[in-house]
Amino acid sequence: MLILILGAISSTGDTLMRLVYQKYKASEMELVEEGRLKKEYDKRVDNNQSNSILVRIESDFGVGGILPILVLLGIIFNFVDIVVIYCFLYYFLASVLMISKYIIKSIKRTKEIESI
Repeated sequence: MLILILGAISSTGDTLMRLVYQKYKASEMELVEEGRLKKEYDKRVDNNQSNSILVRIESDFGVGGILPILVLLGIIFNFVDIVVIYCFLYYFLASVLMISKYIIKSIKRTKEIESI
């Protein structure tokens, strides 16, 4: 039962993190179009910055990295519980960190807009 709860929390955390990021970017684009804000430089789109630590962590430990291998090995060797705990630690903690990051960025950028 605990594993189901951890799986649900990690899935919800990942989805919530994506929603917060998309809302941040949509609001930023809207404010840029209105001329109230300058567009923020995004390392994720720049191919030269693909070696940044955040991009590397996302690509190596997420869905495109080690996770499919862990799931396969977990099913073969019957340790899926450990894979769910890994997903909980990775996705839930990453969502807490990234949501905090975008909340702080939003507060700073809102102060920039209000000071203009």
